[in-house]
Amino acid sequence: MRHQAQDTFEAGLARRTPASHPEGDALRKIITTLAVKNEEIQNFIYALKQMLQNVEANSTKVQEDLEGEFQSLYSLLDELKEGMLMKIKQDRASRTYELQNQLAACTKALESSEELLEMANQTLEGAENHDFNQHCHTGSYTIDLASLVPPVDASDKDLFSSPPRNALDSAVSPYGEQTPS
Repeated sequence: MRHQAQDTFEAGLARRTPASHPEGDALRKIITTLAVKNEEIQNFIYALKQMLQNVEANSTKVQEDLEGEFQSLYSLLDELKEGMLMKIKQDRASRTYELQNQLAACTKALESSEELLEMANQTLEGAENHDFNQHCHTGSYTIDLASLVPPVDASDKDLFSSPPRNALDSAVSPYGEQTPS
């Protein structure tokens, strides 16, 4: 692919230099070589321009693809974040509810224990202290007020699900007899 200017230059040189002249032949060879090299350089420049355009187009496409991928990842991370936050809130609500139920049950147990203690004190005050102790220790049963109140286990949810029964219903009477329950 020779350029028109080179062809014109060679034609002009051929007219000015006789064909049998050895300097003219050498000059023609140099011109031909330069024209070929010039054409190679022009082809190389054209190839470089094409590569430059391809690099620009490809890098733009890669950049757009990358931005799209990151946008997808951001969306996925946002969804995961929302799911994890929801789980944390649900766990918190569940634990709070459970602990509030345990607190209410323990509060009821404390109230029942206080009522039982008050009733036991009233019973103790009503009977003569000497006769009460004598009857309690001569029979086969001994009153142990601590055994009348069940121990409170904070991890047992169903411990207080039914209303507390009156502990004195099944307790030992001051006269050493088992009362019916």
